[in-house]
Amino acid sequence: MTWNHLAMVSEDAGKLDAAEMWYRKAIAGLRAAADHASLAVCLNNLADLLQSQTNRLAEARQLAEESLAICQTLDPGAAEIWKIYNLLARLRTKSGSHG
Repeated sequence: MTWNHLAMVSEDAGKLDAAEMWYRKAIAGLRAAADHASLAVCLNNLADLLQSQTNRLAEARQLAEESLAICQTLDPGAAEIWKIYNLLARLRTKSGSHG
């Protein structure tokens, strides 16, 4: 999760390329560790970062959907699935698809 925090700091500083690199590093590490709850958070964070780039909406949506799939297997109270649904709704609006 340290890499996730570095990504968030980079994102806040406007260093989006560095943020993406840290999110991807965190995702790879969390996949290897099988830390599903933290993986879902990082996937959603990366999706949120990418959704600001019009040419990357499909990738952002895929990451958010993967995060949602993981969260649906976790304790509903801890997963905060509403955040992912909110992001997916924004992605649908941006991409012009309503389905």
